[in-house]
Amino acid sequence: MPSLTREMGSSFVGRVFDVAAQQHVAGGRTGRSLRSLFRSLLNAANVVRTARAAMRNPPVVDPSKVGTYPATAKAGGGYVWDAVLEYRVWCYPAEGAEDLDDGSDYYYAFATFAEASEFARTTRGAHEPLALVLQEEYIDEPSDGQYVHVRSPRVTEWPVEFLGRPKRNERTIPDFLSPDAPANRLDIIRGNIATFDAGQ
Repeated sequence: MPSLTREMGSSFVGRVFDVAAQQHVAGGRTGRSLRSLFRSLLNAANVVRTARAAMRNPPVVDPSKVGTYPATAKAGGGYVWDAVLEYRVWCYPAEGAEDLDDGSDYYYAFATFAEASEFARTTRGAHEPLALVLQEEYIDEPSDGQYVHVRSPRVTEWPVEFLGRPKRNERTIPDFLSPDAPANRLDIIRGNIATFDAGQ
């Protein structure tokens, strides 16, 4: 195991093996079945994934306001973000969550992704966290490939993976809409490439 993890270095898989090996040995399971090692690997993968997501996802802009925002919000879209307002975990009685309001879905709000993720992981009927984000300006796409710069704020729920995209600055949208924008501008604004300069 040690030689294998050294070859993998700091990769996600390597880190998972490191954590799993520690859990496996600490639990006194060395020499037992492969099944117990496999369980350790799955647990370790969750630990590493959660830690990396917590590092990637920013804190909310005002912790004192978490839980005060309206429940209704847009769903996804807009391409860019300005601030994270809160992290939400939606619970579904139809999937085993506690029924608090005659079968209606509901959510809990958190100031950090780590708290939201832990709650979702340990709560029956809870889905993965979503980020409630503020978009001071955003990009609308009324039809496929047609983009419009909207200069009015809105609030929307995003999959937390979208927060890997760079935070909007004053050039983000103009550069995306520029006639000289590179062909891979969607990859750039989605955070797959660091800057528009990198795509030229």
